[in-house]
Amino acid sequence: MFSKVIEVILKKFGSKDNSFNSIFKNTSTAFIIKLLNAVAGFAYNVLLAKQIGAEGAGVYYLAFSVNSIAILISELGFRNVLLRFVASTSGENNWSETKGVIAKTFLISGLLGLLAFILIYLNAEFIAITFFQDTSITEAVKIMSIGILPMTFILLCSAILKGLTKFKEGLIIGGLMVPLIGIPLMFLLTKWYGVIGAVYSLVIVNIITLILGLFWCFKYLPQLRTVKASFSTALIFSTGFPLFIIAFTNFVMAGGDVLFLGYWEDNNEVGIYGLAKRIAALTAFILVAINSIVAPKFARLYKQGKMNELKNVAQNSVKLLLLFAIPAVLVLTLFSDLIMELVGKDFSTGGQILIILALGQFINVITGSVGYLLMMCGFEKAMTINIVVVALFTALLYYFLIPSLGITGAAIASATGLALQNIIAFILVKIHLGFWVIPKFKFSN
Repeated sequence: MFSKVIEVILKKFGSKDNSFNSIFKNTSTAFIIKLLNAVAGFAYNVLLAKQIGAEGAGVYYLAFSVNSIAILISELGFRNVLLRFVASTSGENNWSETKGVIAKTFLISGLLGLLAFILIYLNAEFIAITFFQDTSITEAVKIMSIGILPMTFILLCSAILKGLTKFKEGLIIGGLMVPLIGIPLMFLLTKWYGVIGAVYSLVIVNIITLILGLFWCFKYLPQLRTVKASFSTALIFSTGFPLFIIAFTNFVMAGGDVLFLGYWEDNNEVGIYGLAKRIAALTAFILVAINSIVAPKFARLYKQGKMNELKNVAQNSVKLLLLFAIPAVLVLTLFSDLIMELVGKDFSTGGQILIILALGQFINVITGSVGYLLMMCGFEKAMTINIVVVALFTALLYYFLIPSLGITGAAIASATGLALQNIIAFILVKIHLGFWVIPKFKFSN
């Protein structure tokens, strides 16, 4: 029923490309999962905010941001390495190389994750005092560090499953599991332990999710049991390092705002901003769903030299994005004050912040899967330069705008950086691949 309704709407755009049917079939399932994830994620953050208030939410988001840096370093860009090479090697039935890239990335990330956990766990108080002048986040940072290794492996498992075109399973462990199991667990533990209970619930859910992710990876890769691992370590690092720089600088843009706010503003302001940011991210949930489907497809088509089909896949995916992004951003901008007030009085001042962040996400969505398109086609270095330059610019905006404008300055800086990065990537796709991802629409009766 869902698929047929959307297909009728899409026909109005005049798409007659058969490659679209494959995208849509997969995206329909992915969309439903991401829709559930978005709704559950919204409920999770609203419930969290209601349970622990703006100040408690600020502590939670700061601890999460600190440990997110450690996860990024542990993961070292390997999720996109796995997505790219699992997709291409499994597509050629080259199971020896599939096993090699999986084994080596897990080993390296595991060692880095273990080291990161030890360092943060032992130095949580030093981090809290040195960077935030606030010891109230010490315990939250320490406990959340236990989830560094599980979360790192979850990202890798999700990438493997997506590379194998097991999009449903990849999306479930990559997002849906946390709110699905976390809501009842978080509700129970926050009743007893407040914000620390919320942190414990997140760690427990990540461990459960990792077990499920590993089970699916073993289930869908029985071929690896009988082959010898073989993959170039140098290729992993040469591919992964630019992708790590991309991921890290993306964090500066997507997560640096919370850390900068934690330095200049109190936990209450951080909590308001953090909640508004998570609600605004609802605008981009369809982009995440489509990226999960098209990223491995980009890698395969480019390697096979099918440039026209690559162009069609990229352009047709934008049609889906426009259909869902426009209503989402309208709801978030027109009812921003009401949405924030529904969470609680502590968050009632965040309506303007929600509007600014939602508009930034809207530009992110309507430019399409340009980042993945460049990375999956071997132009990760061009994307790296783009993101590094924009991230430095965004960091400067944080530095100058947050002290004077507070959370409004953080929102302006974050939205500007996100929009600028995607506009540049949009142009880079034209330069390197020879086409615009936004198609010419032909309306038919």
